[in-house]
Amino acid sequence: MRARGRSAWAAAGFVLLFAGLVSSAYLLFERPAREEEARRRSEVRVLAFAPAEVREVRLARGGKVAVLDRTASGWSSTVAAGAATPVDAEAAEAYLARLAALRRGAALPPGDGGLARYGLDPPRARLEIDLDGGRTLSLDLGDESPFDHTVFARAGGEVLVLPASARTSIALDRGALRPRAPPDGGNRG
Repeated sequence: MRARGRSAWAAAGFVLLFAGLVSSAYLLFERPAREEEARRRSEVRVLAFAPAEVREVRLARGGKVAVLDRTASGWSSTVAAGAATPVDAEAAEAYLARLAALRRGAALPPGDGGLARYGLDPPRARLEIDLDGGRTLSLDLGDESPFDHTVFARAGGEVLVLPASARTSIALDRGALRPRAPPDGGNRG
């Protein structure tokens, strides 16, 4: 083999070695960093609040509004401008904890169909949370994905994908919030 041929093979070997080092560095350092960043972004809370800050929660869906209201004596619930009924304090706190723990998935572009593509123009439901200090958080709920039952939502102008459990976490179920009867059925003798 001639000297020129050996030089070409040596240069090609060095190029391959360099390419191998660059791809190894990417796989060892850059890729895990990007995956970690994506994981952190996906774990961001949808509605950043502490349950103790909440004054009122309103869930509007299908022309009806359900309200969970903190009063001086505890919690009360109202549906469609009806009379306020007392609410179990533990159940109300558990509901607020579920809302506060709600994590977002990916953020999506509006795309060609705009917000209507996700059932957000108009939204199927709207959740509003009034906090101490006059701050209000809102979350619009749209359609459910037919593939994995994730829920499309909009918060702060961003279209988000929420886990399938989001609908049940957000639902303001008056039956679950009713005060519990005493264990003896209310008979005090």
